[in-house]
Amino acid sequence: MKPEWLRIPDAIRVSGIGRSTLYSLLSSGCIKSALIRKRGCQRGIRLISADSLREYIESFAVEVGKTP
Repeated sequence: MKPEWLRIPDAIRVSGIGRSTLYSLLSSGCIKSALIRKRGCQRGIRLISADSLREYIESFAVEVGKTP
């Protein structure tokens, strides 16, 4: 069973995208995320949508033998 949401280190590991690039993609809205934190707390857990990460990467995929 594949996870629907990934923590930042896991998203970096499975995608091969660097940390700063991943945060840049998050801020530009290319990848969906959620911040889980308790009321009144400044820190929380940032989760990345595995589907949106996969879709973003697949948008750059090119079939071998096809001309762009």
